[in-house]
Amino acid sequence: MRPIDTDPKEIPMTLRIRRLATVTAAGLAIAAPAGAVPSTPILDPAPVYAQGTTASPSWTPSTFAAMSADRGYEIEVADSGGGFSWRVLPGGALTQHTLTGLNDGLFYTVRVRARERECLVPVFRSCPAWSPAFSQSPWSPPVVFRVDATAPTGTLTIDGGTAYTTDLDLDLAHTATDPIVAGPASGMAWLEVSQDGKFTCESEGADECPQPFAAATVLRLADGEDGERTVQVRYRDAAVPYAPDDGAPTGNSVLVTDTIVLDRVAPEVALGFPTRRTVRAGIPVTYSVSGISDATSGVDPASVTWHFGVPGVPSGSSVSHTYALPGTYQGSVEVPDRAGNVSVRTFTVTVL
Repeated sequence: MRPIDTDPKEIPMTLRIRRLATVTAAGLAIAAPAGAVPSTPILDPAPVYAQGTTASPSWTPSTFAAMSADRGYEIEVADSGGGFSWRVLPGGALTQHTLTGLNDGLFYTVRVRARERECLVPVFRSCPAWSPAFSQSPWSPPVVFRVDATAPTGTLTIDGGTAYTTDLDLDLAHTATDPIVAGPASGMAWLEVSQDGKFTCESEGADECPQPFAAATVLRLADGEDGERTVQVRYRDAAVPYAPDDGAPTGNSVLVTDTIVLDRVAPEVALGFPTRRTVRAGIPVTYSVSGISDATSGVDPASVTWHFGVPGVPSGSSVSHTYALPGTYQGSVEVPDRAGNVSVRTFTVTVL
């Protein structure tokens, strides 16, 4: 048998492994391979306000030793309400983890570190002895975010609340707030406007596309038949999903609706007397309109006004008037509908 201190190159492989294992078992120190401790992972930036009750922190992968086992990460999460959690995430290729059940309004602090078990006895491409303890990188710099899972509230008012309009251009007044539990909210960020309820953003700058929130905007109604028009607005707060960007609009949202009647046609009106008539001075005569038709917004009879060519402007769909002096007078009647369209009919009165 060869002596134990023979040149290692001449010792059979099985014996060399036994010798190394014996030394390890004896508790003698064995130097760790260079670069065995994993590098520190770096967390990607977190949004200031995370939308919803889930978050998916991601990080740059660590560099692990060339020969190591049980590679993975540890993630530590603490919240402003006193909660704390720690979890082992197996898999050295892992670069993201989803947190669930987060509480609205709380601040969360997250940090991560890598870990692995080193090979104590590297032999070519194999390792007969692994470290029983893990080597760990330093903790990453923390990221802090606040959870905002509460939808905003809001109201939409068209043209100051009027029921009818003759104009395709509408003034929209937006009132929206972003409540949140215990503290400041993310605030309002976006609004989208739709006339058909689809919110299809087909071209940049379209009403259906997200636009910065403003207290007042102008909407051009799509041309078409007169009648009731419905406008929907979606308000979004400034929270952002803490997850990979999928291109979808961000922010907790609320949908609000208001309606207005578009009426661009003046009412149809017929006089209840000939357009040329003769009356006697000092005798009351009735003047009236008949056949008023306005199917869209309608006519208020009290809004009908008469002009008889003398001082005074009586109102109503039927009025009595007395001419004091003989002569020829030019008169007219104005019939507005509720949207503001006006029909005017003229007449001539000869007073004897």
